[in-house]
Amino acid sequence: MRILWFSNTPSLAATKVSKNTVGGSWIESLEKELTAFSGIELGIVFKKPVRRSEEIEVEGSDTRYFMVSQYPISKIARWKSRFLGRPFSKKSLPHYLKVVEAFKPDVILFFGTEFDYPLIIPKLNVPSIIWFQ
Repeated sequence: MRILWFSNTPSLAATKVSKNTVGGSWIESLEKELTAFSGIELGIVFKKPVRRSEEIEVEGSDTRYFMVSQYPISKIARWKSRFLGRPFSKKSLPHYLKVVEAFKPDVILFFGTEFDYPLIIPKLNVPSIIWFQ
């Protein structure tokens, strides 16, 4: 079974994409438990303020990590957008759909609605779940 997560953290790829990692999140623990089962292929999508989306490889992990551009990219523009209460930029949505198309999941799990990830649900032909905490 192919499972794709849309998460606010890079999970076990955190040390590959950031120097300031604490680790030990429940998402990391869930990833470890889930990938222990044979027949599970996991992909994790997360955002970072980078110019190019890319797939991140983590040594010793079968999980595929997809780092997607977060818009706006600059810290000042993100602050201004939050301060003015602007809605999410829709520039990331095509990138999310590209990941779905490339990974071909059997099911998609969105961890929360605080980011714009679930906005792609109307365009999906894959069963989707939103995890509320």
